[in-house]
Amino acid sequence: MFLLNIDLYLLGEHVTIRSLHLRLQNIDMIEISLSSLAKSLKKLRFHWRKCTISNRSYLMEQPNVAQKRLHFLREFKANESSPFPRKPVVLDETWIFSKGAQG
Repeated sequence: MFLLNIDLYLLGEHVTIRSLHLRLQNIDMIEISLSSLAKSLKKLRFHWRKCTISNRSYLMEQPNVAQKRLHFLREFKANESSPFPRKPVVLDETWIFSKGAQG
C-alpha cells in the first residue's frame, strides 16, 4: 500500500480512495470494494490531512509506522548485501493456539 501511494505521488496524481482503488484493480493486486478499502485504511490508522497550500486532502499514516517500515527496509537491504545474508522468515498468525484452533 505504501509503495502504491509513493507511485501515485511521483506521477503527480492526487491520491484518493477512488484512485487507490483503481490502481489496485489495474495491477491485479487485490479485489476490494471502495467501502472495504476505506475501512481497511482506517483500521491501518491511515488518515486524511489537509494541505495548507493547495487546500487538498492527502492520505497519511502514523509517523511511527512509517519510521518502523523504513527501518525494516534498511535492515532488509543491508542483510541482502552482506557477505553472509540470512534468509527471511515469514510467520503466519492464522493458527495461534497449540491445537491448531483459531482465536
